[in-house]
Amino acid sequence: MALGLAATALLVLIDLVYGDLVIFAGALALPAFVTALRAGVGATALTAAITLVLSVLSGVWNDNFGAVGHDVGITITAGGGCLAVLLAHTRTRAESVAERTRLLVLVGDVVDEALPASETVERLASSLVPGLADICILDVAEGDRLTRVAVRAHGPRREDLERLLSARPPTGPTKPGAGRAARLGEKQLIGRISEEYYSAAGHDARDRELLRWIDARSAMFFPLRARGRTIGALTLITADSGRRYDEVDLAFGEAAAERAALALDNAGLASELSGAEQRMTAMLSNLAEAVTVQSVSGELIYANQAAADLLEFNSVEALLSAAPESIGAHLETTLEDGSPLEFDRLPGRRVLAGQPAPPLLLRNRDRSSGAVSWRLTKASAVNDSAGQPLYAVNVIEDVTETKEAELRQATIARTLQHGLLPEALPLMERWEAAAFYRAGGDGEVGGDFYDAFEAPGGWAVVVGDVAGRGPEAASLTALARYTLRTAFKLGAEPLEAVRLVHSALLDRSDLSLCAITAILLHENGHGALAKVVSAGNPLPLLIRDGTIDQLGVFGPFVGGFEETEWTEIEVEIDDGAQLVLYTDGVIDTRGEHDRFGEQRLAETVSSARGPRSVIEALQTALRDFERGDQPDDTAVLAIMRTESLGG
Repeated sequence: MALGLAATALLVLIDLVYGDLVIFAGALALPAFVTALRAGVGATALTAAITLVLSVLSGVWNDNFGAVGHDVGITITAGGGCLAVLLAHTRTRAESVAERTRLLVLVGDVVDEALPASETVERLASSLVPGLADICILDVAEGDRLTRVAVRAHGPRREDLERLLSARPPTGPTKPGAGRAARLGEKQLIGRISEEYYSAAGHDARDRELLRWIDARSAMFFPLRARGRTIGALTLITADSGRRYDEVDLAFGEAAAERAALALDNAGLASELSGAEQRMTAMLSNLAEAVTVQSVSGELIYANQAAADLLEFNSVEALLSAAPESIGAHLETTLEDGSPLEFDRLPGRRVLAGQPAPPLLLRNRDRSSGAVSWRLTKASAVNDSAGQPLYAVNVIEDVTETKEAELRQATIARTLQHGLLPEALPLMERWEAAAFYRAGGDGEVGGDFYDAFEAPGGWAVVVGDVAGRGPEAASLTALARYTLRTAFKLGAEPLEAVRLVHSALLDRSDLSLCAITAILLHENGHGALAKVVSAGNPLPLLIRDGTIDQLGVFGPFVGGFEETEWTEIEVEIDDGAQLVLYTDGVIDTRGEHDRFGEQRLAETVSSARGPRSVIEALQTALRDFERGDQPDDTAVLAIMRTESLGG
C-alpha cells in the first residue's frame, strides 16, 4: 500500500507543479493498480478511495470543476479503482489456492514416505502451521478416549501455547471440539469464537480462562478416519493472525484431514508389516490388474492370476516356470509411436537398475491373427535397508479399450477440424488469396478458423480463434463461422457481423470467448475499399509500396462483457497491396529461447510477392523457428489486390 500512496503523492505533486500540462485525474487510477499487485483487497480499496477523492479535489487547484476533462478523469479513476480491487481479490484468491495446494502436497508427502509414527506426527502438525492454522492439535484414539500426541503453534506465544495445550485434556463427545469429532464422526466449523463457546467447551473455570487467553478467532475439528475406523481427531485454530475460517476452509481442512489420517494409519501399519506377507499375497491374487514381481536378477518370482490371464498362460505356475524369452513371444511389441522396444526401457528393468521408471505404454500385435492390443506397465522398487533394489513390482493394465477410444476420438477430431475449414478458397475477381492452418500439438480439435466468401457488393474474409479445445471449441467455431457467413450474406457490414456473433455467444449458458478479424472488400468505382474490424485478434498487416503496417483498431474479445464496442475502419487498397490476417498462434510459436513475435512475422512477409509467397515464407519460417510441440493452433489468410486486365 505504501508504494501506491507514494505514487499518488508523486502524481499530486506533478499536477500541482504543471497543472493542465499533464492529464492528472485519469492517471490517479494507477496507484490502485500498483497497490493491487502487492497488497490485499482492503489496502487496494483504501488507495482507490483516496485517489478518487484527490481526483475530485484536483478541480480545486486546476480550477476546472465541471469541465469534461475533470469529469472524465473522475470516471476513469473510479472505474480503475473498481478494477484494481477486483485484481487484488483475484490475486489473493489465486495465492491462497496455490498455498493450499502446497500444503496438501506436503501432507501427501508424509503419506508417501511411510515414516515412523513419531516423525509422522511431527511432520503432519508442522506442515499445517502457519499455512492453514495458527495452532494445530493432533489427538489419537486409544479405546474410548483421545490422547494428545502433538501441538504446534505459530507466533510470539508459540512456546506457551504448545506447553499449555499439550497439557490440556481433549474435550469429550458432549462438548464442541475433538471429542465430538472423533466419537460422532462429524466435522465442526466455529467461524467466530464467542463467550458461548468458552462456556460450552471449557472443562472448568480455570480451563475457560485458558481458552480466553488463547484468544482464538475461529476453529475447525475433523475426525481422522482410515480403513473404515476413527483413529483420532484434528483440530485447527486461528488466533494471532486474525483469520476467520469459512466453508471453503472447512472443505480444504477436510481434505487435509483425510490425508493426515492415511499418514497416521500407515505409520501404525509399519510395525505390522512383518506379519502381513500372507495377507498381501491373498490381496494381490484377487486384484483385477496383472501384478508380477521380479528379482534383481530378472527372475519372475510372483504373479497373480490376472497376470497369467493377460499374458495368456493357463496358470500362474505355468507363467512362473516359463523361460523369460517365451513370455510374449507370439506378440510383436513396440512403443506407442511404433518404434522398436528396447527391453532396458521396461519399467521393471529400470527400477532394478536404480533408474526413474515412468509408466510405459506398449502396442502389441499378435503375429498370427494381427489383432492389436495396448498395455500400460508401471513398476516400483522394493529396497533393502541400504536403499538398494531387491525386487521390482510390476502392474500391467490392459488399456486396449481406452486406447482404441482415443484413436477413434482423434479420427473424429481430424474429420471435424477439416469440416470447420473451407475446402478451398474461392476464385475472387481482382483478388488473389492463399491460406494455411496448423493444428496444435495435442491432437484435439482446435478453435482457429479462416474463411473467404462472396458477399453483396464484394468479398468477406475472416480469421478467428475461439477459446478452448475439443468438441466445445468445435461447436463455438461452427457458431462463429456460420454466424459471420450468414450476416455478411445478408448484407451486414463487418461491425454489424461481429456484433451478431457477440450476441450469439452471450446467449450461451457458459462463458464463450472468440477473437475475430473481419474484413469486407468492395469496389468503389476508383479501386477497392476494405472495411476492417478487429475483435481480440492480432491486427492484420497491410503490405504496400515496400512498407508494412498494422491495420485497424484492436478491440476486446467477442462474447465477454455485454456492453462491448469495436471500431470499424475503412482503407483504400491499391493494386498490388496485400492483407495478411492471422491468429495469435503465429506470434506465440515457441522457439528455443523465445516466441516468434510480431517483428519476425513482419520481416518474414514484408518481401513476399503474392499470397502464395507469403504463406510459403511463413510456413518455412515457423518450421525452422519452432522447437517441440506447439500448444496453440495457427490460421493465416493472405489476400492481394491484382491489377485489372486493362491496366
